[in-house]
Amino acid sequence: MDSSCLHEQFERQVVLAPEAAALTFEGAHLTYAELNGRANQLASYLRECGVGVETRVGLCLDRGLDTVVAILAVLKAGGAYVPMDPIYPAERVRMISEDAACPIILVHQEYEERFVATDEVRVVVMDGGECPWDHQPTENLPPVAEPSNLAYVIFTSGSTGRPKGVLITHHNVWRLFTSTEQWFSFGADDVWTLFHSYSFDLSVWEIWGGLLYGGRVVVVPYVVSRSPEEFHSLLVVEKVTQLCQTPSAFRQLQMYEDSLDEPERKALPLRCVVLAGEALNVPSLASWFERHGDENPCILNMYGITETTIHVTYRRVYQHEAQPGTPSYIGVPIPDQPCYVMRSFGELAAIGEEGELYVGGEGTARGYLNRPELTNERFVESPFAHDRGATLYKSGDLVRLVDGDMIYVGRMDKQVQMRGFRIELGEIEARLSGMEGLESAAVVHHIEGDGPGRLMAYYVATETVAVARLREHLAQSLPEYMIPSGFMRVEVMPLTGNGKLDYGALPEPVFGPACDEGFVAPRSELEARIVAIWRSLLGVDKIGIHDDFLELGGHSLISTQLASRLQDTLGIKLPMGEFLKFPTVAQLAALAETTASVVRQEVETGTNVRADFTKPIPLSFAQEQLWILDQLRPGMTAYNIVIKIDMEGPLNPTLVRRALDAVVQRHEVLRSNFVDIDGMPTQLISENVSVPLKEVEFG
Repeated sequence: MDSSCLHEQFERQVVLAPEAAALTFEGAHLTYAELNGRANQLASYLRECGVGVETRVGLCLDRGLDTVVAILAVLKAGGAYVPMDPIYPAERVRMISEDAACPIILVHQEYEERFVATDEVRVVVMDGGECPWDHQPTENLPPVAEPSNLAYVIFTSGSTGRPKGVLITHHNVWRLFTSTEQWFSFGADDVWTLFHSYSFDLSVWEIWGGLLYGGRVVVVPYVVSRSPEEFHSLLVVEKVTQLCQTPSAFRQLQMYEDSLDEPERKALPLRCVVLAGEALNVPSLASWFERHGDENPCILNMYGITETTIHVTYRRVYQHEAQPGTPSYIGVPIPDQPCYVMRSFGELAAIGEEGELYVGGEGTARGYLNRPELTNERFVESPFAHDRGATLYKSGDLVRLVDGDMIYVGRMDKQVQMRGFRIELGEIEARLSGMEGLESAAVVHHIEGDGPGRLMAYYVATETVAVARLREHLAQSLPEYMIPSGFMRVEVMPLTGNGKLDYGALPEPVFGPACDEGFVAPRSELEARIVAIWRSLLGVDKIGIHDDFLELGGHSLISTQLASRLQDTLGIKLPMGEFLKFPTVAQLAALAETTASVVRQEVETGTNVRADFTKPIPLSFAQEQLWILDQLRPGMTAYNIVIKIDMEGPLNPTLVRRALDAVVQRHEVLRSNFVDIDGMPTQLISENVSVPLKEVEFG
């Protein structure tokens, strides 16, 4: 297919199937026509605000329908979007905002105070009631951007202490799909998940893989993305066929399935699973293959780099390869992205020999925003006569070529990949070294078993510094995944013979208690059982009740396992966010006791049995969305789910009717009607409802 801008290809799908579902989020749907119309309205407003070709527009939005609408609108207006995920610390968002110099920033109201509106910067709230673009036309705008123009600027970790923006064009993205569709057969029947943050380039693959081919994209709520149980349920309910995951995230989903008994397992509708973002440990897939085989779904390992547009190589992974000793195969280059493995610049490595990977071709980014020296250092001219004049990206990754298949070996520099994120250890070191009371700092990536590893920070201090203060200092400017799991004070940094820091001579990492209160053993059976769960998840033997979950090596992905273990072994179900708010065993045990006490009291007093149905009950946010959609399209059946149940033996209609009535009587939502009272949508809940049961006999 011809090169094109992303929004123009999307508009072609709107013509083909305007009423097909394009986006889903928490039960709400947008068709292709509705998504296109909303984006056109916002795009018209953006143009009136001065957005034109390659104007950078900042986005600081919670994931949801608004996110995709905003991305599409920015592209339609001719601009390039700059994601600033609100889960990032305010300091990091500020640095990105300053570097990108966006004249307009689209935000959700909750994050408006993070930005200062000036004559040069306009901050626009997308969820503050009536929006200034609500009355704009819904028709497509005359296109102004060309395929060679910027589509987005994604910021990655930087070794100098500041994140760096990567400049990606429409053509970079569009050709990725046209070059790989031979392997994937993308189509309108596919259902994708937008699982990742829109600040992570795998989100580009997820969004456009669906929208460019008429498929449906399910936006995964953040809390669901951190709960393997809820995410697994979403995959089943939404009938997801195309899934993209980092190996770390997929491992959580796999471990959840491992914990289920056979009767509890539900068939996943997946057709294809792409694993990307970090090195894949192939043997870890053994239990997945035992359940699912390697055909439905097929498992693909795709190595990629933000600077070369998401994916670089393709490799199908088979069940017989999931055994000890199998290396991390990354496969063959995408057809329009030539790859070279070099011992030194211009000298190709021999078969089986390690070398640095250089990537060229149509996916190569324009460079880094406002960083000409770094751009010249990493984007170099090809040294080969047949490729003269072409640009190659110097990846810093070591690979080995064996039998036409590339094997990922590791990094050459101080950059690592963990949980799908690329991390410059130098950025963490720079942040620590700049802290008052610290003289110098070093950060290493410690690999344990088949996991993604943990970060250990070593520091030389001129005064006593509490670990909590170190973590707090880093949390002001770094995202959670970049904060080390452990901190060790050393008297002096070891040096090599030529005066450089000798990382190999640093003490062996010890991840364990680091709390000023000292070690305190469990005082109750509940605390002891929580400690036992922590030991098995964190791999730490000595854990006291005042030790911090994060300082022991925990992170958001491990917290999902903790939630599952607490529920399965102790019957304690707590919201995901509580584990980070109450990070010690003592706090968590107290919270669990309080929660259990409140539930017992409510049950004993009857306060949790039912609400007062005699008073008007406002709709929840999700219910209000359904009500609004029904006003737009009365009688819509998009949310009706049809289930067929086959029963053997004689049927007793009376018992079936009683069973259905009992279910309806137990769940108020099945007896609820949405009505308009004085212009406000309200719930009316009936006391008794009998389900009409129609009997039809087939001869």
